[in-house]
Amino acid sequence: MVLTIPRRFAVLVALSIGVCIAAVVSQLLATRTALVEERKAAVVGQVQSAVSIVKGFADAVAKGALTEDEAQSRAKTVLRGIRFGKNDYIFVYQPDGVNLVLGPKPDWEGKSVINEKDANGLPLIRELIAAAAQPGGGFVSYMFARAGSTVPVAKLGYTMKADPWNWVVGTGVYVDDLDEAFYASAKVSLMWAVCRSRKGARRGTSASIGRCRWSESCSNHLGATGALITAQQQRILYSGVFLQLYNLVEATVVKCLDGVTDAALNGGRWFPGDLTEELRREWVRVIARTHVDLNPENRLESALALCQHLVGSLPIAGFKVEKGGGGNWDDEAIEQIAGRLGFNLRVSVETYSAIKRPFRDDLGPLQLIKKLRNSLAHGNISFAECGENLTVGELRDLVNRTTAYLREVVGAFRAYIDGHQFVVPERRPAATSA
Repeated sequence: MVLTIPRRFAVLVALSIGVCIAAVVSQLLATRTALVEERKAAVVGQVQSAVSIVKGFADAVAKGALTEDEAQSRAKTVLRGIRFGKNDYIFVYQPDGVNLVLGPKPDWEGKSVINEKDANGLPLIRELIAAAAQPGGGFVSYMFARAGSTVPVAKLGYTMKADPWNWVVGTGVYVDDLDEAFYASAKVSLMWAVCRSRKGARRGTSASIGRCRWSESCSNHLGATGALITAQQQRILYSGVFLQLYNLVEATVVKCLDGVTDAALNGGRWFPGDLTEELRREWVRVIARTHVDLNPENRLESALALCQHLVGSLPIAGFKVEKGGGGNWDDEAIEQIAGRLGFNLRVSVETYSAIKRPFRDDLGPLQLIKKLRNSLAHGNISFAECGENLTVGELRDLVNRTTAYLREVVGAFRAYIDGHQFVVPERRPAATSA
């Protein structure tokens, strides 16, 4: 079969659309994976805190301050009252499946529910107990109804063993909203592809590479009938803007700090004495590991490594500016890291005003982005709740203010690096060549 020129173009357009969809889906999967990992970290922290509470009461028994019955009763009362996130709670089981603490289902307490299964037939209590026996605890994915609902949805549980009472302490976080957000975004990508292909088939080559407007036949439908995007799905898509903007903020900061590191290393050109006091402090933090909780032997090893570097008059090596954990970056944090490196982050008056001006909830754009991103990551709000009461115009304003600020941040870091402001004035190239 001989392909005409219009058909060849149509094939190329179809291939490009397929590649774009694959890239979008890959990014969505990566975002979902990152959010799941953050929610895992959040529940691990809650369970570790609960286990510490149990240990505190057990220690009181060992010291003779309480009887074991008194201590266990008080521990149950404290754990029963813990709430976090979206009314999430702590649960406690014995290894035989007898429930000791379960806030939303008090009728389970004191009963053996070892044979309880979720909607898919998973023996969830057995699985949760088995996970606690793993070193450091373990995770279990299962279906469980939210408080006040009878509809089971996806939940991720984590349990640990609490000695010396051999309790299984755990909690869980719902992850159904992550799947909902993923599928809503994937549907939009599919609609875009279908719309483009339909227009290409109807109008030929010129339409294949033209724009696809929602107001035309595609509208919000896939095919002749059936709404593709509901109001809730639209809110979910809006919430995705906050995630993507935060990823942009964090990636920009990481690239800027990596640029400082690369400039300081510069093939062994610079020595510790060449660095400004601020950057030298950063270098010492990394080499001596002063920001890490070390045992005495490891602390000695780190001190010796620093000593050997100085005695040997070695150039800067093995160094990266400490960035901290994820979910920390907003305009204030960016200004603080710039101050740590020894320079004032200067942006234009217009950009500074725009990034500090409240956007929502009395928070500036980057502060709001960080707050909502972390709330989504920890499961404190759903994607639909995050995208409520927003318009396309407001999101466009958020994007414009954020990207304008980040451009000037990159410019400020570039000036810092190109001007060799990370080394003392007398060692800067302009000074040494004069």
